[in-house]
Amino acid sequence: MTKDKKPVINVFLPSESLRTEFKKLAADWGKSMTQRIIALIQWDIGYWQRTGTVADLDDLKVGNELATSTIDFYSLEFSPELIKRLESHCAEYQLGTAQVMQLALKDFLDKNTSALSSGETIATLVQTSYEKLKIDGKIKPENLEAIANGQKPSNSDLARIAFALDLDEQKLVVIRDRDFPVERRNCNGLHR
Repeated sequence: MTKDKKPVINVFLPSESLRTEFKKLAADWGKSMTQRIIALIQWDIGYWQRTGTVADLDDLKVGNELATSTIDFYSLEFSPELIKRLESHCAEYQLGTAQVMQLALKDFLDKNTSALSSGETIATLVQTSYEKLKIDGKIKPENLEAIANGQKPSNSDLARIAFALDLDEQKLVVIRDRDFPVERRNCNGLHR
């Protein structure tokens, strides 16, 4: 019986210190040196398949592009179009993918947590974005005016506000529920 042989690539390193450092790196990663090399090869092939270009390893900045591009964000199931756009922006602004993703995430979190952290109300949110919401035209002008003046928005108007301002609808629901608490009644119809 013959055993199936796995394909092999022999890698000859220029120095023992490079092998030692790579071994430490793989240990910190929690996997073997072979697994690390396979992951790097898979990243390189994946980059080539997604972009149609070969990654220029000579131009990579240590600790920037290669190190950050191997973040497993590709396994987050981004569409190929989104990955291409991300890589294009990285190249255009000479930033690593991790840097761009950090900036995008920070922008998203800043945008979507500011209303909760500052104690902003739905009314002040609508007041500060009134023109944008008016131009959007999805909310009836009389409803928009009422909400800006402190009236409780309907669920559909709240969803339209979230969509028009690119905000998380659930965060707006939290703000609305904070601003307009629901009165609880017991089975006899009396307030609790």
